[in-house]
Amino acid sequence: MKIGLIFAGITFGHKSERDFSHCFPNINRNLIEPLKAEHDVKTYVYTYDNDRMEEVNNFLNPTRIVSIPFDQGRQNTTRAAAVGLTEYEDIDFYIMSRFDVHYNKELKDFNIDWDKFNITSREGNGYWERQSFVGDTFYAWPKRLHQEVKIGFMELSRFDPNHMHNFYSVLSSIMKPEDIHFMSDEPQL
Repeated sequence: MKIGLIFAGITFGHKSERDFSHCFPNINRNLIEPLKAEHDVKTYVYTYDNDRMEEVNNFLNPTRIVSIPFDQGRQNTTRAAAVGLTEYEDIDFYIMSRFDVHYNKELKDFNIDWDKFNITSREGNGYWERQSFVGDTFYAWPKRLHQEVKIGFMELSRFDPNHMHNFYSVLSSIMKPEDIHFMSDEPQL
């Protein structure tokens, strides 16, 4: 299968002490290498300017990479633009990850439904019940749902450019509920 692996967001610093070089070994071991062992994987990167872009290139060897000034993007506009990097590419399945994630299990244990839009989980601490908030660290979807997902990212970037936790509310009005899969019943928070 042809996989489009999209990384979007902050690689280093900015509003936090985020450090992709700290997270990369885990991401590589639990996500990238298992994907490459069974699929044809192309990587796409959309991030913010920093003085360590060569490291990002060396780690991921992306097919396409875009870096913008931090003050010219928000989380949702950045992710919508990241999905746009895959335009005109021959991709069967899309995976989007943040750069600052530590996966606690290997890909084979992710409980991905390869025919649905995958969200890690509902958010805890009452966020799901009050606002239908979901985890924003990992999304995965098949080609058949790509147009709906693109519309969802664009809608969310207009509706709320600052965070992805309310992505379910937008997606559930665009695609059928049975096309959305929660990879875990355990809340993310």
